[in-house]
Amino acid sequence: MQLFAILAKAEAGENKKGKEVVQSFLKEQLNLELVEQYLSLYEKYVEDLHQTSKKKDGSEKRLYLNSVKVLRICADINKELAQKQKIVVLIRLIEFVNSESGISEQELEFVSTVSDSFNIDTHEFNLIKEYIESPEAMPKVSSSVLIIDGRKEPANSTIRHIYCEDLEGQIAMIHVASVNMYVFRYLGSATMYLNGQVIKPYKVNVFNQGASVRNPKIRPIYYSDVVGAYLSSEAKSKVVFEARHIDFFFNKNKQGLHDINIKEESGKLVGIMGG
Repeated sequence: MQLFAILAKAEAGENKKGKEVVQSFLKEQLNLELVEQYLSLYEKYVEDLHQTSKKKDGSEKRLYLNSVKVLRICADINKELAQKQKIVVLIRLIEFVNSESGISEQELEFVSTVSDSFNIDTHEFNLIKEYIESPEAMPKVSSSVLIIDGRKEPANSTIRHIYCEDLEGQIAMIHVASVNMYVFRYLGSATMYLNGQVIKPYKVNVFNQGASVRNPKIRPIYYSDVVGAYLSSEAKSKVVFEARHIDFFFNKNKQGLHDINIKEESGKLVGIMGG
C-alpha cells in the first residue's frame, strides 16, 4: 500500500483509475473486510504523503526521499514474498501508473527501482511493461506471446495461437519464464469468466495452474491448453499418439473400453476415466 501511495503522488491530481487497480489487486488477495481495511490504509498513506510533500522544499528533495522509501519498502517485501508474488506486485504497480495517461519518466524510475530491488530480469521487466502499455497487449519482442481468438488461422504466423470458435475479441497472453507464470488480457466486450469470476476487459489476469476461462458460447480454455500451446511451439518435431479401435476386457469378460479412437500431438494431456 505504501508503494502504491508513493506512485500515486508521482502523478498530477487524484488517480481514480489507479485506486480501482489497488482495489482490484486487494480483492485478488484478501476477503472483502480486509479489502476495505487495506484500501483505507492506502488512502491514509496517500494523504500523509501529500501533507509531508507540502512541507518539503523542492521536487528534487521529495524525489530523493521517496526513492529512499521505495528501497526500504522493497527490502521489507523481499523478506516476506516469494518471487512469483513479487512479479504480481510489479504487474499491479505498472498497471497502476499506466491507468491514467501512460507512464511518466518519474514513475518509470520508481517502478524500475522496484523491479531492480525485486531482482527481476531487465528483459522480463520490459516484456511486462510493454505488454501492459500496449493497447493490443503486444510487446516489442513477441516470442513469449500467445493469442487465443476465433480465427482458424493466426493473423501472425510467428506468434503462438489457439483457435477458439465463437470467441468475441481475443485473449493475449504472455509467459513470464523465470517464475513459469502465465498472465493474460482479454481484449473484447463479451462477458468472460476466470474460475467463475467476471474478467474485466484489458486488465491483466494471472492464469494459475488448474484455471480456466469460460463463456456460455465457447469451449472452455484450460491451463493445459495454454501449456500445450507453448510446449508444442518449442518442439522441433511433433510426436503423434494414435490409438485405433481399442477394446479392452477385464476378467470374466467385463468390457472396459469400447472401440476407442484417440489421436493427439505433443503437448496434450489425455486422460480416460471410468468404472
